[in-house]
Amino acid sequence: MVLDTSRFADGALLPHGLTLLEQLPGEIMVQDVSNVVNTQGYWASYNIPYFEHIYNKSGFAAKAAASTDSSWSHSDCARAKIFRRDAPHVHSIADLKRLMRANNYQHDELSLGDPGRAIAARYDLASNPLEFALNGAIDAKVTSVHLARQLQCEAVLGPSNDNQPTFEWTAAFDKLALHKGHPTAFNFSFIAMRHHDHLEHHQEQPSTDSLYT
Repeated sequence: MVLDTSRFADGALLPHGLTLLEQLPGEIMVQDVSNVVNTQGYWASYNIPYFEHIYNKSGFAAKAAASTDSSWSHSDCARAKIFRRDAPHVHSIADLKRLMRANNYQHDELSLGDPGRAIAARYDLASNPLEFALNGAIDAKVTSVHLARQLQCEAVLGPSNDNQPTFEWTAAFDKLALHKGHPTAFNFSFIAMRHHDHLEHHQEQPSTDSLYT
C-alpha cells in the first residue's frame, strides 16, 4: 500500500491517494483504491487478498469453500467485521491506537472467543493446542497526515496488553523459540518516532492528536 499525502484534501483522498499492490509469483495487480477509502472512511488490511484474482489464485477461495466459518473471507472474517464496526468511531490518534491494539476476545462477540480473531491477534493466548502459536500482532504504528508529512509516527513494541496479560517469555515459551536480546516482558507504551535526517532540514511543527491536521 502506498499513501500519497499530497493527494489528501478537505478530509478526503484525491485520485491515486492510496494505491494497492498485491502479488503472486509472476503476477502483480495494482489499483487506485482511494474511492474505497472515501466511501467507507477507512482502509483495512488483515492478511487476506483484496483483489478477486489474487484471492482465487492464491488458494483463499478454495479454503473458504472448504471452511465451515468465514475465516478465509475478505469481507466477513472477524477482523473485517471488527474494522467495519469500530473504524467509523476513530476520530483521533488516541482512538486509532486503541483500535490497532484491540483484543477483547473474551467479551467481543465478533471474536468468537478466539484470541486470534482480533485486530491485534494473540495466538499465544489460545487454549486450543491446534491454534496456539507464538504468533500474532507484535507491534503497532500509527500516524496522521500531519505527522506523516514530517516523517513521524507513534509506535509500540510487543503484543497488545490493553485488555490482555502482558506477553512474557516463560520457561515453557523458552523451549519453543529463541529470543536472545529480548526483554522478559513486553510491557511498553507508545513512543514518538521521527526521521532525524528529515528534521535537520525542516522546521518541526507542533504535535496534534488530530488525524487530519
